[in-house]
Amino acid sequence: MSGPIKVEVVSPEGIIWQGNAVGVTVINVEGSLGILIDHEPLLTLLAPGAAEIITEDGRREVMAVAGGFMSVFENRLSILTDHAVMGHEISIDEARRGFAKMEELQRVGDYTDEDEHLYNQYLAQIKAAEKYAELHQG
Repeated sequence: MSGPIKVEVVSPEGIIWQGNAVGVTVINVEGSLGILIDHEPLLTLLAPGAAEIITEDGRREVMAVAGGFMSVFENRLSILTDHAVMGHEISIDEARRGFAKMEELQRVGDYTDEDEHLYNQYLAQIKAAEKYAELHQG
């Protein structure tokens, strides 16, 4: 095996996370996808959800990724997304309130493309906050 995976998560706000990892799990349009060192080249469309990065020292970083793209090539993994936020920065109560508001807009039919982006952001935040809480209980 060669060295670690060099990971970079980028949104319009800038670099959300970067560092070395031994594994990354994301949600693509087909389901959960795990990436380990020396993974074959890959380009995939991401679904809104929680991304988990296992660092070289065993820490498990969790972040919300509201869709986007992921590329893997020669132990370099890049996630490009419209919105990402670290799990420890998320208020699950705020995310749930925002998600409920977007569901209501969908229900009454007053739903725009911007609302769809917000829906995906809140959905990803809820999943990431739940995963973060699961990993850091006790």
